[in-house]
Amino acid sequence: MNGLCSRVTPDRFSYRYENGSAYYHEDDREGLLKICRLVIHTCYEDYTVEGFNVLCAKQPVIYISSAARTGLGQVLCNQLGLPLSCMCRVPCNTMFGSQHQMDVALLDRLIKDDVECGKLPLLLVANAGTPGAGHTDKLGRLKELCEQYNMWLHVEGVNLATLALGYVSSSVLAATKCDSMTLTLGSWLGLPAVPAVTLYKHEDPSLSLAAGLTSSQPVEKLRALPLWLSLQYLGHDGIVERIKHASQLFSCTKSVIGVGDSEVTSVHSFTCALSLQLGEQLAQLVPASGIDVVELEDEGTCVRFSPLMTSAGNIPQTGICYKIMAHTVCDLTTSAKTDLYQLYL
Repeated sequence: MNGLCSRVTPDRFSYRYENGSAYYHEDDREGLLKICRLVIHTCYEDYTVEGFNVLCAKQPVIYISSAARTGLGQVLCNQLGLPLSCMCRVPCNTMFGSQHQMDVALLDRLIKDDVECGKLPLLLVANAGTPGAGHTDKLGRLKELCEQYNMWLHVEGVNLATLALGYVSSSVLAATKCDSMTLTLGSWLGLPAVPAVTLYKHEDPSLSLAAGLTSSQPVEKLRALPLWLSLQYLGHDGIVERIKHASQLFSCTKSVIGVGDSEVTSVHSFTCALSLQLGEQLAQLVPASGIDVVELEDEGTCVRFSPLMTSAGNIPQTGICYKIMAHTVCDLTTSAKTDLYQLYL
């Protein structure tokens, strides 16, 4: 048993994340939850003995983007036993840059205000692919801000999958400098019943143990076994092929519907404002394609197609979806196509 446990290591899952440790978990929010506990143990030396009393003296603050997953902040507060006042939602840009990226200047002001009020800025959750539109926050600038205020930077999002490719955009590559990241390889690669993995860097193993990120029990170490076996079977080439397949689907769809670069939110998860009728037809004809209609605060009602979240497990279905989309768009009149490309429905 011990020999098998020693072979199941996170090296093959490193995703350019050097010298990091790995924690495997079923719920994709559990990794971030344990990271929060690790940071609390690190910043509050007497937390193990005094518990919540030390938090009352200097209230911790966790910052998340307004574009983060719905209910993420409430789940973290509930599981950590913190009041909702410990969660700060950072608005996205309103004047400059993407309207789905965290406003870095405003975040700086929020942190300064919290410090002046005697609070302790604890952790920042950034996105490499927001759930709604697939945008990546300015991770480089956010990392500099976290270093300035001695905060922990955690990154999550579908665009982290591209770290496995030979070429990675600089905006996503900046995620390799963060303190921790969560990878949901099962959904990206179409692997059922495999755990998610959170990679993190921390020098004190005793605090990692206290936070629940490590365990001496062999059964806990073998939690990674299904993922390890799956990746052994796929190999590096198989992993890259599946991620590249999602890129090709994106490129084909982009060429068919005529979306310009300025309207594309990311290579592997994007929102495009097709007509509501077309989106509903595609979702009905190919349910496994992952086509869905979403409401975005700035753009209104849009059709979202995230190939990376659907293509790996449903390659035939997403291929059919592309053909249906191409056929439908080609049959439209010029005026209908113009209407199709409009941002607002």
